[in-house]
Amino acid sequence: MSETLLKIEHLTHRFGGLQALTDINVELEKGTINALIGPNGAGKTTVFNLVSGFYIPSEGDIIFDVTTTFCWCMTMRTATSFLTAHDLTV
Repeated sequence: MSETLLKIEHLTHRFGGLQALTDINVELEKGTINALIGPNGAGKTTVFNLVSGFYIPSEGDIIFDVTTTFCWCMTMRTATSFLTAHDLTV
């Protein structure tokens, strides 16, 4: 049985009147390698900024290892972002 590491549910983000992301749903399992690809302006960086806690979602949930990231204090978000980036470094 696989364990979910990151789950993104109904993620939407707006910059003022511009809707950058609409209803994004992703589930990543522990021990897997994944990629987020797309053309310029597709929202890849916005997704990473939301997952790392740099932005707060307009709607939806980001659940990292059973903890909702955007409810954490900034210190915990920064620590999680560092650990995630460090774990993914090859």
